[in-house]
Formats: sequence, C-alpha cells, structure tokens
Amino acid sequence: MVDNFIANEISGGRLPGWVYKSALGTRGGLMILWDSTRININVLDAVILDYSISVRVCCNSTTWLLTNVYGPCDDDLKPHFFAEIRSLKPAADYKWLILGDFNVILSAVDKNNSAVNRRLLRSFRDVVNFGELIDIPLVDRRYTWSNEQSPPTLVRLNRALCNLGWSQSFANYQLIPLASSMSDHCPLLLCPADVPKRARTFRFENHWTLLEGFREQVLVSWNKPVRSRHPAIALNVRLRRLARDLRSWCTRNLGGIALQMELSLNIIANLDLAMDHRPLTPDETALRKELKLRVLGLAAIDRIR
Repeated sequence: MVDNFIANEISGGRLPGWVYKSALGTRGGLMILWDSTRININVLDAVILDYSISVRVCCNSTTWLLTNVYGPCDDDLKPHFFAEIRSLKPAADYKWLILGDFNVILSAVDKNNSAVNRRLLRSFRDVVNFGELIDIPLVDRRYTWSNEQSPPTLVRLNRALCNLGWSQSFANYQLIPLASSMSDHCPLLLCPADVPKRARTFRFENHWTLLEGFREQVLVSWNKPVRSRHPAIALNVRLRRLARDLRSWCTRNLGGIALQMELSLNIIANLDLAMDHRPLTPDETALRKELKLRVLGLAAIDRIR
C-alpha cells in the first residue's frame, strides 16, 4: 500500500501528485508521480488495468495520454497484456506515449543471445503496428536489463513508444540510459535534448548535524567578523558565508555525498555501456559490484538528510 509518506520518500518531496497500482509480491507495481504546479492530471481519470496505468496529461495547453506498463514475466499471460495495450489506443488525433518494462523484445537484436521467442516477438510487433507506435531510440545503449551473471544475459526490456502526434509535439526529446545502480534494470530518462543547466544552489543536509566537527565549523564561520553594522546586511553576510564554509567543510570531510554518488553512478554507467559490447574483465565485474553496494550505502546516508 502506497500512502503520502511513501510517495514523498520516493519523490524527495518534489512531486506531490501521484497514482499507483499495487504490486503482486515483488512484481507488477506501477507508479506515476508528477509536479502538480506544472502539470495537470486528474487522478479520477486514471485508468488502472492489470498491467498498466494511463492518465491524461495537460501541460502548456497540450493534452496527451501517458501509459505506464509492467508486462508480465509469464509468457502465458503476455497475450492478455498485448490485448490490454490494444484496448488503450486513443483516437487518431490524440497524442500517446507508452513506456515501461514490457518484459518482451521487439527485435532479435534486443537480446545478446539467440534464445529468442519469435512468436512473442512477432505478437509484440503486431501490437506496436496496430497502435501506430514509434520506438523512441535509446541513446548509446543496446540493452536495459542484465541477469547479473557471468557471462550475462542482456536484454532490452524497457522502452518508450509514442504515436506520430506525440513525436511531432515533442520532437526534441530523447531517451537517455542511466546507471543501473541498485537494480538489474537500467533506468531510462526521457527528456529534452537541450535541458538548460540550473544554477547551483545551497542545500543544507540534515545528516551534517550528526557528524563530528559540524558544530565547531558553524561556530567558527558564524563568529568571523562582519564589517557592516546593519543587522539585516550582517545576517545576510553570515548566512552566505556559512553556506560556503559548510559546503567546503563537507567536501573536505566527506568528499560530498552527492559527489561520491555521482562518481559511482558514472563509473557504473560506463561499465554498463562496456558490457553491451564485450564481457567485463573479472576486475571490472568486481568493481561494478562494489560500486553498486557503495551506492546502496550512500543512499542510506541520503535517507537521513
């Protein structure tokens, strides 16, 4: 069961709107979260079926259908899944984006070995053709899932499909693979190709208060002399200086949790990419495993912020 607390934990408090479909054990769970200040989605309009959630997205005077799917692992259930996708096809003039873990491949090249169920492949391709859907290319990667064995079985199970109307309205969007980090799946980011970089802002980390030397650093920074005698100006100077000093203190003492996480994920992503093209060496495999565990530890620290 998902409640506001869990949704807030997942989104970091930045996406107050959400709708979900319960999992059966460890499989089948789906969730869509959104920024209610930028996107209008009426939860009452959500269509929750056996393997999907569909919502109408209203943003910048554009309305379109978003479908999030989690295809069944059991091959016997896939025909029902395909029928469900067919039933969701909107009117020809309505934009549609459907994405998620389809648990089936669209082409033989979506798997790194010859153990391909061509009957299911053709059935899925028929569904895509029926929906008049376009497979959004995955940038720089071939596969999105690994069984984490040696040698690994690699498959592209996750993808994003859209119809012509959606593709024309969001022509500059691209599908970016992220580091597999804590999962055997590769997260995918569908975003504009020209996302502007935001200016760096100070963010106080709650876990700093638990670390040795934090109080002393605050006192040293706060008690430094300030030239202005105006209370408001003096307070502003102290706060700005404290933010700068705390950021430097954290970098010196911890290397920066965010920086460590970013570096670990970057290395994992590069090893994921290499694995698409060749077997990893024993040292690379060990490093990838070690970094995945490191990411888990950093994420645990991040949870107490």
